[in-house]
Amino acid sequence: KGGPDTYTVNSYMTFCDINKLRTYLEKEFRGRAIPGQPTTKSGKPYNKFVYSSAKVQADDMENVEAVSDAIRAMGYNVSSNIDSMKKQFAMVQAVLGGIGAVSLFVAAIGIANTMMMSIYERTKEIGVMKVIGCSLGNIRQMFLLEAAFIGLGGGVIGNVLSFLMSAAINALVKGKEMGMTTGQISYIPLWLVLVSLGFAMLVGTAAGYFPARRAMKLSPLAAIRNE
Repeated sequence: KGGPDTYTVNSYMTFCDINKLRTYLEKEFRGRAIPGQPTTKSGKPYNKFVYSSAKVQADDMENVEAVSDAIRAMGYNVSSNIDSMKKQFAMVQAVLGGIGAVSLFVAAIGIANTMMMSIYERTKEIGVMKVIGCSLGNIRQMFLLEAAFIGLGGGVIGNVLSFLMSAAINALVKGKEMGMTTGQISYIPLWLVLVSLGFAMLVGTAAGYFPARRAMKLSPLAAIRNE
C-alpha cells in the first residue's frame, strides 16, 4: 500500500496469500526445483513444500514466553527479542519516572508554598472563623480541599498537554512506517487519565496538609489583630 515514493518498513517486501503462491510456483516450476527450496542429492525437488522460517505473533507481550516454550517443545528453534524490548522499556520508564518524580516534588513544594501564602494573607479571616465557632476540622477541610483542587487543576492541564504532545508525536512519527499495525506510536488510555487526576489531587492534598495544620494552630485573638 502506498506510492513508489512512500517509504515504510515493508517497502522491500511483497506479501501475498501463501497457498496461492505455492500453487503458482508448483505450476510454474513443474518437475523442477523451486528456487529457494531444498533438493535431493540428484537435484530433484522434494514432494513437499519446505518453509525456512515462520513468524508467530502473540496476542499479548506477557504470552510471548509461553508461546516460545510451546514452539520449542515442538522441536523448532525460537528467536525472540522480548527480553531486549523489556530492558529498553524499563530504561525508558526509569528515565521518565525520574523526570516525573522531580517534577512531582517541585509541584508539591509549589502547592505547599501557595497554601502557606494563602494562610498568611487570610490570617484575619481564619481568626474570625474561629471566633464565630468554626471547628478546627472544618478549617483543615477547607484548606485541604483548596489544595486538592489546585492539584486537580494541575492534573487537568498536564493531561491536556500530554494529549497535545501525543497527537504531535503521532503526526510527526508515522507508526505504520515503523511496522506498527495501529499507526500510533503514542497512546494514552482513559484509565491512565483518571488515575493521574486522582494522583494529582492526592499530591495536592498531601502538600496542603502542613499549611492546613498551621491554620488550625493560629490563635484566634492574634489572628484577628493581624494586619
